[in-house]
Amino acid sequence: MKNRLLLLLTLIPFLAMGQITELVDINSGVEDSSPSDFFVDASSRLFFQADNGTDGNELYVYDGSNATLIDINTAGSSNSNPRYFIEFNNKIYFRASDDANKTELWVTDGTSGNTYLIADINTSGPSSPNHLFVFNGELYFTVLDGPSLQIWALNGETPVKFTTNNSGGFASHSYPHVTATGVYMRVNDGNGNELSFFNGTGNSTEILDIRPGGDAGMLVSSDRENIELLGNKLFFEADSSGSDDELWVSDGTAIGTFQVGFTNPSGSGDPDYFEVHQGDMFFASEDANGYQLWKSDGTVIGTVLVSDMNSGGNGAVKNLFSDGTNLYFSATNGTDGEELWKYDGTTTSMLKDINVSGDSSPSNFMSLNGLVYFSANDGTGVKLWMTDGTNGGTVSVASLFGSGEDPTDVDELIIRDSKLIFSGTGANGNELFSFNPATLSTKANVASIVSVFPNPTSDYIQVSKEVLNFPYTIYNMTGKTVKEGTITSERIDLKLTSGLYVFKVKTELSTVTKKIIIK
Repeated sequence: MKNRLLLLLTLIPFLAMGQITELVDINSGVEDSSPSDFFVDASSRLFFQADNGTDGNELYVYDGSNATLIDINTAGSSNSNPRYFIEFNNKIYFRASDDANKTELWVTDGTSGNTYLIADINTSGPSSPNHLFVFNGELYFTVLDGPSLQIWALNGETPVKFTTNNSGGFASHSYPHVTATGVYMRVNDGNGNELSFFNGTGNSTEILDIRPGGDAGMLVSSDRENIELLGNKLFFEADSSGSDDELWVSDGTAIGTFQVGFTNPSGSGDPDYFEVHQGDMFFASEDANGYQLWKSDGTVIGTVLVSDMNSGGNGAVKNLFSDGTNLYFSATNGTDGEELWKYDGTTTSMLKDINVSGDSSPSNFMSLNGLVYFSANDGTGVKLWMTDGTNGGTVSVASLFGSGEDPTDVDELIIRDSKLIFSGTGANGNELFSFNPATLSTKANVASIVSVFPNPTSDYIQVSKEVLNFPYTIYNMTGKTVKEGTITSERIDLKLTSGLYVFKVKTELSTVTKKIIIK
């Protein structure tokens, strides 16, 4: 027991750094503050909205020590709902509502005294600024000013209407994707919602009327998961007839805008969850049986099925994420539910059956210090998980570190100051949490958490659950193997003669060696 105590004392600094921590209880007690819409600026300040139970959903700024309230809508518990944050000229611009001017464009430097309304653009109602983007050193956004919905720009801090597409009416510019030469957008210029290009010199120009007439040819989901840039080419979902939603690509010219995906010859492929990985665009799309994993290099011949995880059935592929080496996603083989999968450039494989009684539905992926973090439902709630791309290295963060906090409803992962920030529900309700992965910068740190006890012992040892299902070997002091096998239980019976032995277990993370004494 003494050796185990020494081991635990050695691990205390690692555990203290590795634990999940509630950063601040914004809504005191067990009530939820529901932090959301996270944005980190160049100074590592976290901007978000939350509800302290008194002032409504308002703006908060977390600087690493404190979360400061900036109360925009001061009418009691009314909400300002700040969102769509963007940094421009060392200030943060965003959309928010106050009691007097409805929903308009605001700006802040992170302090209450310098948080103010830019202008009441639509005096007859909310202007609802949206789709904020920076191009060629200018801040642009879309505005509803009453008779029109167009692109506006800031002249200093004076909003100026910039475009007059669709005869100055509701052109509904949306979903900007900025390149070096211009901005791809979806615009209704009289032909329905179609792909257009904006270069900052005037109106946006329709590239191609994909579906002639007034119906929409370009289709974009509200989560924007089906539109993405690969270099200067835009991949997007489009429908040329009303029944063939498939993958399209554009280089900004009419001749260079065409359909490359034909995933479902008998209907719509409905491509979604676009993710750039190692020079190709990966995506989920339907074939005759359901959603599978596909990829495209921007050509018809180079748009191919990568894997059918559930042969003859729906693979339910979603939530694609690339860490540069592997592509991670949620999928099912038809037997184990929607679980964590990986594509390593050659094969696809299920990394772990996290929820053996249902779907774990991994999502919210984020890469940090060589590891990938995500949220998943293990059957006891949606919690924080991590993976190094192996089965053994795919673990619940709280269980690995014996964390005092193990929040559920984990959502909105973001990186701030080399730490993970996320929302989750703990003892104080849904609040702001952090995890410092500094101790996981090397695989050896993960392996060091393995414990072996009692030591000295007489006829058995107990091992930590992190090494279950891994092979082990026990050597005597001459190097001879005296026992080996696979760890199937936390208790390993020994039946060895008195003496000093070496216990070695090889995990996916590293090889762990411990000395044990048999009395």
